[in-house]
Amino acid sequence: MRTFVAIVYSDAGAEEKLVLKGNTLEEVRSHLRAEGYIIQKLEEQEEVGLWKKLQDIELGARIKPENKIRVTRSLGQMINRGYVLENVVDFLLADEKQKDVIKLLKILQKRMQKGYKDFVDLFMAAEEYFDKEFFSILIAGQKTGTVGQNILDYSEGKAKMLAQKGQLIKTLAPKFVVLGVVGAAFIVIVLGVVPQFTKLFGEKLSLPLGMQIMVFFSDVLTNYGVFVLVANVLLFGGFFALYHFHLGFRYFCQDALIKTPVIGPLLRMVYTRDFLYMMGNLISKGVSLMEAIRIVIDQTSHLCFKGVYEAVEKNLEKGRKLEQALKPLDPQLVAAGMYVEVPSGYLLDSVAQAMTLGSKGGNLGEMLEEAYQTYDIQLQNTMGTTIKVIGAAISLFTYVVIVFMIGSLAMTLFKVMEDPSAIACLCNYS
Repeated sequence: MRTFVAIVYSDAGAEEKLVLKGNTLEEVRSHLRAEGYIIQKLEEQEEVGLWKKLQDIELGARIKPENKIRVTRSLGQMINRGYVLENVVDFLLADEKQKDVIKLLKILQKRMQKGYKDFVDLFMAAEEYFDKEFFSILIAGQKTGTVGQNILDYSEGKAKMLAQKGQLIKTLAPKFVVLGVVGAAFIVIVLGVVPQFTKLFGEKLSLPLGMQIMVFFSDVLTNYGVFVLVANVLLFGGFFALYHFHLGFRYFCQDALIKTPVIGPLLRMVYTRDFLYMMGNLISKGVSLMEAIRIVIDQTSHLCFKGVYEAVEKNLEKGRKLEQALKPLDPQLVAAGMYVEVPSGYLLDSVAQAMTLGSKGGNLGEMLEEAYQTYDIQLQNTMGTTIKVIGAAISLFTYVVIVFMIGSLAMTLFKVMEDPSAIACLCNYS
């Protein structure tokens, strides 16, 4: 008998992880469907070695984020208007040019031709294109008859977050390009111009400090350039490999970044905003509290924030009230194993207040959505300030490098003009 692991949705919409024994994959799949489960993922359990992990590294999503938003927005609008979904997919395929979108739509079209019992069953044919949040709001929407609106809300929320990311990249990218050009110019000067100075004047000219530094870099890159390049490749390669495969090191790096002066507060606000968005959106659409927190855990890649959500989930399972979920615990209760300490310093403090008010008022979803709207506005302002600070720092560093290069060359030429022996050497060289 072989062992299989299945991630399924029950009739109640709750996600479950099941470990089953069977002879074949199809046998287990048929058994789960006969039991009434909707299969999200089913695979044979196996030992995963290092080579398999390297092969499984995801180099890119199956569909571009902007294309996914465009497709889900169109589907949500069409479903809201009552159009037949088969006709909608045919309509979208008629003029579509993007290969990833065409592939997704053809998968949905093929499932439609075979028949499907509901929206979840339909979109499960392309499960690798969507996240758990999407499937959960589908299940909730089928219960309330709001599938189209749920999909539309999902796409609009993702579009807003993508736009914020694009704004950051659009503003800072030109500054990094300029910095790269200046860096390239520095290397050209160090490798091309500086050796000519040293060859021409040798020991006959007392070089200014700036030029001495450039001569040092020139000597290092000229004599040991290959070794420097290999060392840097190994260093960065080792860092990224360690970051990917070692959870402790990744946690350390992410925690350190959260504590930096400028980036840290922005990241805290981003992840707090994302938490409020997902929890508020899911709960307001009828997803249970425990299912919502599990989806948030699954969707969160930042280990520090993930640790917060996992601690909250465990405490809720142990019977801790929602309004107390993010508040400090009595150390004796933690030591006794009654509850798990929730890491502090990550989610912003006002989240606990919003959860308390929402749980007591019976409108948790609405309260979290209102808090999300507030944080979204604050995030826009904070992001604008952070962009200015980072942009100013990059610009300042760029100007310092330019002034350093030009100043060093200018001071060296000035010394040449003042030193008769250097002028004579220059004349002889000519």
